[in-house]
Amino acid sequence: MTKQFLRFTVLIFISVALFSSCKKTHPLHAYPDNMRLLNFTKTTTNSTSPSVTVYENYRFVYDGYNRVSQIIHTKNDGSSNLISNLTYKNDTIYDTTRYVNQSTLIEVDTFVTDQKGLISITYEPGLKTEYTYLGKLLTRKATSSTDYFTYTSYNANILKATNSLDANKNTDCTYFTDKFNRVGDYLQLNGYLKYGFNFYQNDNLIWKLIYPNVTVNIDYVIDADNKITKTTALSVDAAGRTTTEVFDLQYEQFK
Repeated sequence: MTKQFLRFTVLIFISVALFSSCKKTHPLHAYPDNMRLLNFTKTTTNSTSPSVTVYENYRFVYDGYNRVSQIIHTKNDGSSNLISNLTYKNDTIYDTTRYVNQSTLIEVDTFVTDQKGLISITYEPGLKTEYTYLGKLLTRKATSSTDYFTYTSYNANILKATNSLDANKNTDCTYFTDKFNRVGDYLQLNGYLKYGFNFYQNDNLIWKLIYPNVTVNIDYVIDADNKITKTTALSVDAAGRTTTEVFDLQYEQFK
């Protein structure tokens, strides 16, 4: 059981809200406001020898309020398949994860939201993280008074993440100036996978991430309705080794 999946499960229903919050006028086709993410597959390959390909699938079930109530995660690398159930009570979300077809409890994480619906505190076993925003944009993520990230933004896009203790965690961000942010953005998808929430609500789609030792280039396949159907990220490290991540997204209509 990975922390990535646990963090991914929380508040993914925000993807539905993002269809509205990121909706913009297009000269030929309007972005659909009655579509939500049904599932996606993630295929990861690398250039190491021997090369390994990992396939993952995430399936989402929604409740009557159009919030994700269940997520099923399967993977081909021999790790356990997981199912997560989300319970919403006032400003708190409880994320309960078990093995598929088993009653054994793996973990319960708790997430507290602020008045804007943004996650302000996450509680995981042995870890408390606090988040600060300016409007919808993340400005700080702290696990202690000395260990934290600060985020610098310009024109409604986060340009840089700076870690207080380790410069190797610093990140510079570049965006497509002609593509607005929507479900399928690479930061958003990996925000779900890593944090369980889209902290990176930028105005534009991310194009490139530059770390001290790795550069990530991202590309998108966008259909006639402006929906992202495929997200591809190519990571190249300082030694020239590559990792390719391909996300294939499927949607469903809702009333």
